Amino acid sequence: MKKTLLCYRGSVEAWEIDHMGHMNVQFYLKKAMHAVRIFFLKVGISYSESINYNSVFSLDSSHLRYLKEQKAGAPIYIEASIHSLSKNSFSIALIMKELLSKEPCASFLLSYKLNRNMNESLLSKLKKCHLRFGMKMPTYGMPRGLASPKVTTKASIEVADKIGMKETFLGVARGEYVDEDGLIGPENYMSIISNAVPNILSNALSTVDKSRFGGAALEYAFDYKSFGSLGTPLIVRSGLIDLGNKTFTWLHWIFDVKTNELLLEAKAVVIALDLKERKSIEIPITMHRTLSNILLKTI
Repeated sequence: MKKTLLCYRGSVEAWEIDHMGHMNVQFYLKKAMHAVRIFFLKVGISYSESINYNSVFSLDSSHLRYLKEQKAGAPIYIEASIHSLSKNSFSIALIMKELLSKEPCASFLLSYKLNRNMNESLLSKLKKCHLRFGMKMPTYGMPRGLASPKVTTKASIEVADKIGMKETFLGVARGEYVDEDGLIGPENYMSIISNAVPNILSNALSTVDKSRFGGAALEYAFDYKSFGSLGTPLIVRSGLIDLGNKTFTWLHWIFDVKTNELLLEAKAVVIALDLKERKSIEIPITMHRTLSNILLKTI
């Protein structure tokens, strides 16, 4: 019996390519959210108010792994399944694959909370869906580098100031930062963080040849506290929480400027990349030294 459901088919657009020469992280997630909508539609689960937050279920967290970089024109598709189901939650596993090789190029694990007014009809549909399209996320798509370090500090603007997290984005949720429902969705948060990263990474890259060296995200983990809406003023605070020989890990907090409410906590593992050889490398000494100088002492 087939355990996955085809929920997206498309290709990489030229305008989705970033300065590193491959599809930017935000567009992987944008395509995945297309797949989630089609998945719910095909299994008969309503998301009329919002796919991320409504009266019966809400998106709690997500994990992304980038397995193989994609170039402009590459044809891709996404298969979806129910990874897990309990009386309080469910999760959806999505695998993005290359059309010709069938090799996975990204994985997405989205975890949802079932709210108190969840009805038996929804639970029945989820159970049937789990029986028909139930398959665990393959090992290659599960968390690795983001299993640690743990962030134990409670997020706030005051704490961000105290531990040295930098302001990397300041703006308003308009246009590309909201969905058609007027809320900031997962792909929109990813887009905001993608916009913010160069503001903190630029110092580290200033010590190396930027035409030769760069970085590529391996994993992202998101913990959704709230979904902002159209017009929400946003600020991102970012800092480095882990530094190895080949990888480094960013912590990002997104706040509502008006209320100081934490909307999202995100962590990202990045690997140093030789842009000409297109392979991972040890972090250049001067870049490593610069990164070590901004490593947060308390998390």
